[in-house]
Amino acid sequence: MDLVAAHRVGSGMRRCWPTEYVPLVVARSFSERKCALPAGEITRSILRRYLAIWPLAARAQQSAMPVIGFLNGGSPDGYETEVNAFQQGLKEVGYIDGQNMRIEFRWANDQYSRLTALADNLVGQRVSVIVANTPANIVAKATTSTISIVFTTGGDPVKLGLIASLDRPGGNVTGVTQLTGEVAPKRLEFYTS
Repeated sequence: MDLVAAHRVGSGMRRCWPTEYVPLVVARSFSERKCALPAGEITRSILRRYLAIWPLAARAQQSAMPVIGFLNGGSPDGYETEVNAFQQGLKEVGYIDGQNMRIEFRWANDQYSRLTALADNLVGQRVSVIVANTPANIVAKATTSTISIVFTTGGDPVKLGLIASLDRPGGNVTGVTQLTGEVAPKRLEFYTS
């Protein structure tokens, strides 16, 4: 079941998220899968491929080393696998922390009231992009309208107010959703049949 419709790009490459900021490695990955996102696949492989992103225009305008802001409501201990996959995905497309880019991690340690200050700190550092999960992605969106935000969420990003629609996210926010609540009944139906 396709969660997001595929679109044609000038070179004939397909992409799943209609935004200029999707890197080729993501477009290739989704193109090979015909943009289908099977039930359990939004894990390491999607994070590794998808989160290696920030605007091409921002990279071209910056002479300094680009900085990725990583904003998370949890703690590093609970996200070790995801962080390793994220860094591996960046490495696969030629970005190595400390060599040609930098990652600034901000963890709320399950104290969600800290997220606003952490997001403000990343914006103040003028990071190139903010990568965030729920609920940090909602706070990041409320904090900036100029820095690109890449989210991951289990919920519907339209209902959460992250994007205008799946077809045209608009603004400075794009990302990946598992639509956990929306597809759970269908998954149960598949498992029981």
